[in-house]
Amino acid sequence: MRILARDDPELMQFSESISRHTRQSEVLGMDYWVFVEGSDAVGVVSVGKEPIQLIEPPGTPVAILSVVDPEKPSRTIREFAEGALAKSRENSVDYALAIINHRHSEPIKLFKEFGFYELDDAYRMFCSLEGNFEPSEILQYIRLERCDMRRFIELAAEFLRGSADVMLGMALENFLKVSDEFLDFYYAAEEFYFADSNGDTVGIINLNPKEGLISNIGVDPGKRGRGYGTQIMLFGLKALKDRGCEKARLRVHVDNTPAVRLYEKLGFEKTDRYLTLIWREREE
Repeated sequence: MRILARDDPELMQFSESISRHTRQSEVLGMDYWVFVEGSDAVGVVSVGKEPIQLIEPPGTPVAILSVVDPEKPSRTIREFAEGALAKSRENSVDYALAIINHRHSEPIKLFKEFGFYELDDAYRMFCSLEGNFEPSEILQYIRLERCDMRRFIELAAEFLRGSADVMLGMALENFLKVSDEFLDFYYAAEEFYFADSNGDTVGIINLNPKEGLISNIGVDPGKRGRGYGTQIMLFGLKALKDRGCEKARLRVHVDNTPAVRLYEKLGFEKTDRYLTLIWREREE
């Protein structure tokens, strides 16, 4: 199996098959290597420093491992997993993540043989935006200015605390430590809103119209049960539709049953389920 670096001209012939696995690396300026067998790309290893997944504090070295074709023979997947972990160690990362579709049990088993274990289990859900998504007037939606970002993160941590989503909890804890430069980048990439009731912020939402993505939605724990979650979601879906999106998508932990029910009531359907596996250097 050959390993091609990010700047290798030979990667051009694999651009179509690896593009979705390298997009984040390109945007964030991460180094990456593509593992190739014959004429096929097998997997990608990307290396950088937090904030990427925000599982650890900013500055922590991290590797993201992607299996391009999970249907490859076990021998090939095993060789990639071993080589990817070696490349991660070579770059002195503190942890490595591999995100694999729940249906592909063999790659999941093989990665676990190399010391990976389950960190997250989440659905990816999609919703057509052909219908009518009109929130009531019980809430007022205020788009954030850049100066409001720290307060948004603090409220998100408060409103989403106690979620079954372990990765989200880690990210929110470490989000409070990110640099102003990263917040500039994040603010430019997404739209952020406070949901207010009579001047009191009762919820938050952020979304990415370019990706048709609802990134986060949260409601004040003391104000739940009043339909605010539904109204905030309707606002988010309408915002995406108004910006030309044909579909909306989101990620939700499989154990977050109330959220899954809400999303399904609004027309979302489960399309995939992904396990996030983690390997940590200090646990070896």
